[in-house]
Amino acid sequence: MSERTIKHPVIEDKQNHKLTTQVTETGCQMSNLYDLINAVNELAMGYASEETTSLLGRLHRPLPPGEEPVRLFSLRYDVDRCYSDNVLAMPVSCITVLSFTLLGHTRFVCVSDTHLQTHKMDPLPDGDVLIHAGDFTQEGLPQEVVKFNDWLGTLPYKHKIVIAGNHELSFDPVTIKSWECMQRYDESELKDMYLKLTNCTYLEDSETNVLGFRIYGSPWQPEFFDWSFNLPRGQPMLDVWNKIPEGIDILITHGPPLGHGDKTMSEQRAGCMELLNTIQKRVKPKYHIFGHIHEGYGVTSDGYTTYINASTCTLRYRPINKPVIFDLPNPS
Repeated sequence: MSERTIKHPVIEDKQNHKLTTQVTETGCQMSNLYDLINAVNELAMGYASEETTSLLGRLHRPLPPGEEPVRLFSLRYDVDRCYSDNVLAMPVSCITVLSFTLLGHTRFVCVSDTHLQTHKMDPLPDGDVLIHAGDFTQEGLPQEVVKFNDWLGTLPYKHKIVIAGNHELSFDPVTIKSWECMQRYDESELKDMYLKLTNCTYLEDSETNVLGFRIYGSPWQPEFFDWSFNLPRGQPMLDVWNKIPEGIDILITHGPPLGHGDKTMSEQRAGCMELLNTIQKRVKPKYHIFGHIHEGYGVTSDGYTTYINASTCTLRYRPINKPVIFDLPNPS
């Protein structure tokens, strides 16, 4: 079996996308290329099926040093004509994608619920913006927050957006007072814990603008035992979601909305109805990123908003779920 990296253009069209591929000349089928072609076509049309989302989730290996990307067509190219016209005049039987980036787009890499397991995670994929949807610690202890911040400092992303989750006990004044593990610290050690996150932008019921994209983050979820940022269902949750402004491109919450990435091991739905209504009836973001329900990891859509449960850890706290990646066209 021989392997090589294609450095010349495979196919070119007016709309190009950076792509580096590795070709294995024996043992596989060309269906991989069909999947890739269809994925690029879908993205060019502003749509991503479940198959395309799954494919993009696997395109996370970085370019080899010194390798130039090749170019792949987009915009509804005829796959069958591509083969019948022998455009791909290469004696190959398998193409493996090493890196894929849409030109003129911003790449977002989403993780959540890493729970101090970052040292056990595979290297994160390339991208422009990292989003972490909370639960980056076990109990929100000061040394845990510092350790997470140090890890963020090693990552090459231009922008890193982080919210807290229910495990960040020291970020919520209520759980600072109620949890025994918080009592071993002086009040001064726990004050404004978010200020220890010097290697990211921390959002708590607040908005930031990154490369022209409006991003809003909030840590709340319906009450879950006595962890942080818990509120009763109904009006208390709605009051929080009413703070979210309209026109947001990307919404980050720790907990899921009802019906999307919220099914627990017991088959019950743990998502928030008030959050779902807020998203679908008023805010209508392009993407909603969250975690909290580890077993709900995955991507769904309601036809307008794409919902991403980016939980890195499984139900047994093994950090094996891959980051979820999506690209958005750069604002004009």
